Amino acid sequence: MNSEEELFHIIRKCRQEAISSELGFLDTRNNAREQTALSTELSSFSFSSDIADTNGCEPARYGHITQSTVLVSNDPSRRQRAVEEIILSYKDSARKKKILCFVEDADKKKDETRKWKAKTKSTDIECVEEIDKKNKTQVCITTPEEWLAMDTEKRNTLVDTVIVDGVSSLSSSTARPDTSLELSLSFLQRKQNAVFAIVTMEYDNISVLSKWLSSNRPVHRLDSSPRQIKTKIIGTYKTNTFAFDGALNKDILREITQDSNDFLVFCPTKKNAVQTALYIDKQDIRHKGKRLSTAVLHDGTPLVERRQLEEMYAKRQIRLLCVTRTLDLDPEIKTDCLILKDSWCFAPRTPQKLDVAQLLAHTRPESRVTVLTEKKNVKKYNELLNMKQEIRSALEKTAKEHVMDEIAAGEIRTAADTALFVKATLFGATLETPHERYVERLLAELCQSKQITISGGKITPAEKRRKSTSPDKRTVDDHVEKVEDEDSLRDILWKLSYASVFRVLGITQYDKRCLTSIQKNRKIKYKMKGKINTAGDKAFCLLQVALSGAYLSADVFPQKLKAEAEFVCREMKKTVDDLVWLCTERSYTTGLRNSLELSASLHCRRWNSPEFFFPQIDGIGETYSETLVKNGICSLSALKRTDPRTTELLLKRKTPFGNTVLKLLEHLPVFSLTATLSSKLSLRCTVETKTETAVRVLVWECEGSKRSLRCFLSETVQKDAEAFEKSFVCRSPAVFYFSVLSPVFLGIDEHRKIVVSNGKANTLVCDGGFKSAG
Repeated sequence: MNSEEELFHIIRKCRQEAISSELGFLDTRNNAREQTALSTELSSFSFSSDIADTNGCEPARYGHITQSTVLVSNDPSRRQRAVEEIILSYKDSARKKKILCFVEDADKKKDETRKWKAKTKSTDIECVEEIDKKNKTQVCITTPEEWLAMDTEKRNTLVDTVIVDGVSSLSSSTARPDTSLELSLSFLQRKQNAVFAIVTMEYDNISVLSKWLSSNRPVHRLDSSPRQIKTKIIGTYKTNTFAFDGALNKDILREITQDSNDFLVFCPTKKNAVQTALYIDKQDIRHKGKRLSTAVLHDGTPLVERRQLEEMYAKRQIRLLCVTRTLDLDPEIKTDCLILKDSWCFAPRTPQKLDVAQLLAHTRPESRVTVLTEKKNVKKYNELLNMKQEIRSALEKTAKEHVMDEIAAGEIRTAADTALFVKATLFGATLETPHERYVERLLAELCQSKQITISGGKITPAEKRRKSTSPDKRTVDDHVEKVEDEDSLRDILWKLSYASVFRVLGITQYDKRCLTSIQKNRKIKYKMKGKINTAGDKAFCLLQVALSGAYLSADVFPQKLKAEAEFVCREMKKTVDDLVWLCTERSYTTGLRNSLELSASLHCRRWNSPEFFFPQIDGIGETYSETLVKNGICSLSALKRTDPRTTELLLKRKTPFGNTVLKLLEHLPVFSLTATLSSKLSLRCTVETKTETAVRVLVWECEGSKRSLRCFLSETVQKDAEAFEKSFVCRSPAVFYFSVLSPVFLGIDEHRKIVVSNGKANTLVCDGGFKSAG
């Protein structure tokens, strides 16, 4: 009996709890077809001479790993024990080893590092943050993102063993492709002669992982999966969406009534999942006198409730669970009957959607899988389930950025280096063009965009222009250049809405109707003049909607427009930062005030007006906001200085409402401003704060209708420290305006009017905001 037959015999004998020394844990059947498929699968794995028949009781010792290995188990404790045995096997090694262990996230890194520091105290193994060249056996627990962020010199330190703990897949079929892990492993595979030990939990990844380690094309072969699932594809003619969905629900009902097991139904949308569950629930299906219990899981389900439902389904307290397609369900959830609803599953090139291979991971041996789709997609599903669909790497779309990073780091110097990097990074995935032509096209695009230069076969990154603070060398949008000092906040907002970054916004007739109807909302601060026809008009309206919170009270506001409103706010913040810089360079006063106000509003996602920031306080609504403004209380800092009994009297509320408001305002920073005048007519201004916060200080001088900017400063101030101290040589008489602004809080800005006359400086409080101050 050769080694493969012996290993097959051990795996078959162990069955459900099968454990092999280097292959992992598989469950299969003893027949010629399965043995042939398994032998083909095992050809990519390394074998050890000390394989023993464990009868599923205790795992064999892994010892020193001499070749790249994949270890598979659904039991977390067994996977953890395997990693521990691999690392601890080097404690008495004559040659000092360097071990790099990748974990999923920072939390697991912290836990594993703490555990290994305690475990290796009595051994000669050292647990370190970064591997160095010391003559010691070192183990480094890190994440792929942190490892990629290291210096090139540290990444080039020789590593003997690379352990990937808890990886679910290396293909683009995952809902969230782990690009950092792919880059890390491709770098290590190219640069170092390391041994890889990949510990995974999903059976369906064995083919991908093993063939990647042997540098073959990674094809997900479902027929070699140990699950002996029974698939059935039901095709239905589609006349309209409503009738088609009703027909699919009837097919689901027919499947449920034929079986008494538990069911897991994957639906295309949240609404569809709810409708499916309601339809099944109305049928009052019973088994052994008990009614069929149903539940729905989607991305919006709270985590605690989601865990409870998953636990109830695992205990079979829930028999029918409807799940949305984008939900990353717990891999430990298994079902006897899996139903895939609608034709969305056939989408191998869209990594944001789960594919069929991942959904099949939730099945048990001998499970039944039913695919409900249109008639025209039946052939596609048959091809997909008969291993004729290849995996495409998600890195193909972003390879240009990664190549530029390697060129800048000095790792890629020639076209051959680029071809090697692309081949290792894309894992041999099938591209639309051959690898050679793909590399040529990639380098040509980088040369055309002037990011690199090729001379004599050598690739060098193009020289970057140094950043300059001079206005003629900093690139800003043309519409930002059009802003004038006397422009109002509405005019600035209108001009910035036509910036080039917002031209990507498409506008449809449905968008026009939605935005036109929402313009009637009284919360909209600046109404549109005319019809909404262009992308600039749409950006202007969406910004109004986001800062006014109008879509929260709108009856119909589609999710697509909400996402575009968030995009507009995010890009507008960058554009306003350029405007702040431009106004500072041009010594604008009104323009700088308005741009700073708009910047703070975009950060807080609400307008810097009392009717918008007063409702942040519990118990104060729009009516109370109007009352406070009418009585001269126009900021949160002014409300904080007001006596609680006065607040209660103005708002006609009972005690202790005023004290409750003060308690809610305690976390806000408090600014204090003092101004003194020396004998030489030098005005000295000081700002202090009681908490650590960021401040922006703006000082300008007024002479009649003419204003001139004296100073603009933005910095972070420590607690009980002087934030700003500046002396100005002034004339008598003179008028100064002094504003202390917060970029992260609304309603706490302080504005002062300082009048210098007859050798004295009189400070007046301007609580009305910029209008009163200016």
